[in-house]
Parts: sequence; C-alpha cells; structure tokens
Amino acid sequence: MRITFITLFPELIRPWLNFGPPKAAIESGSLEVRFLNPKHYARTPKDTDDYPFGGGPGMVLRPEPLIRAITDATADEGGLVLASSARGRVLNQSWIRKLLSQSHLVVVCGRYKDTDERVLRWVDEEFSVGDLVVSGGEGPGIILLDAIARLLPGALGNQDSASDDSFERGVLGYPSYTKPRQYLGLEVPDVLLSGNHARIERWRRRQALLYTLRLRPDLLASRLTDREDLALLEEKEREIGRAH
Repeated sequence: MRITFITLFPELIRPWLNFGPPKAAIESGSLEVRFLNPKHYARTPKDTDDYPFGGGPGMVLRPEPLIRAITDATADEGGLVLASSARGRVLNQSWIRKLLSQSHLVVVCGRYKDTDERVLRWVDEEFSVGDLVVSGGEGPGIILLDAIARLLPGALGNQDSASDDSFERGVLGYPSYTKPRQYLGLEVPDVLLSGNHARIERWRRRQALLYTLRLRPDLLASRLTDREDLALLEEKEREIGRAH
C-alpha cells in the first residue's frame, strides 16, 4: 500500500515512520509513504492560505495548491482521497480494515481555520478522530497511518496479535497481565496460570464483554448476537445476585 500525505508540515509525520509498525511495514515492503507539500504547488511558498471571504478570524487554505497536489498524487495510479476535517466521519477499526483494500490512499491534512470548500470536489471522503478540534490534520493522519500499518504484512512480530485487539471482535479488549505474579498485594488471576487454554479463552472473552458493558455499552447494543456471549454476561449477573 502507498500512502501519500499532502501537508504543509511533513516534518510532523516523518519521525513516526522510524518507529513500530510503520517502520516495520515500510522495511517489509508492504507500505510506502511519500509527501507532497502544497507550498511546491503555489505561486510562492506564502500563497498557501489567505483570509476568509466574508470576514472572521483565522486563515483558510487556498484551493489551487491543494487541488494541484491532489491531481499530481493521483495522476499515475489514482487513489482514494481522504481529507482530515472535524466534520468528517470518525475513524473506526471496521473502516480501517476496509481501507486495506486500497492500493493508494491520499491524505490531505488540513491546517489553520479551515480548507477552502472547493477542494472537497477532489476529495472522496472526510475523516476525523472524534468530536474535537486539533491544530492540523497531521495528528489524525498519523493515527490513520499507524492503524493501517499495524495490519499490513510484516508490521507486527506476531501478526495474530492484532486479531483480538479492541474492536476487532466488536467489543473492547480483555485485561492483560505479565510478571510479577504478585505486586503490591495484587494477584494475577489464577485462571491465567492454569494452562487450560479453553478456560483462559472463556475468561478473556467474558472480561472483554464486561469491560464493554461498563465502558462502551453502545457497542454491545448493535453487535451482541452470539448466544455464548449472552450466556457469559448472564453468568456474571447471577454471580452479582448471589453476592448480594
């Protein structure tokens, strides 16, 4: 997969390529990242933004440099063009997995107050990382990059480790423990030391369901249809009833 970032500040993203899954994916050949700077498509490096028509605070990214950069990025092989925006669709794991089918993503990083609305005619979809506003699209772009990179071949030491991450099975992840077995009076659950893989898997699934019920019940409302999962939750409810 190739990801092309269109950004005024590529130096904010480049360091991320030297660590973790993005670095491993690049080294394995499953990921290529390149950068196009709108400054190189403007009449002068300063002609990338201007005051908004109609007045008001802040600066707006001009359309000419961005549209020229998008056209250049997609000239050879096309590509799905995404633009960071507080108005955009919120990234989630399901969407990230669908994006894996793309051979080329073009990520337009917004800046300043806004991006000229006309640029959106060259954009396939806007994306965000939540109901908040950040200073530019480089941060959301890094999140998009990392989420995709870790699912690419060669990105993880054990690629199967991504299969039970939060959201992969429609629920949050289960709690994890490592050495020491006892610390400050806190013990590792006995089941994890039992060597019984069936019991461990059942415990982990149950804990994941309970975490989701407590922290993100909205996920369960739309996804919980498995009878075994329902039985695990009902089992916990019976235990709570006996405790009282």
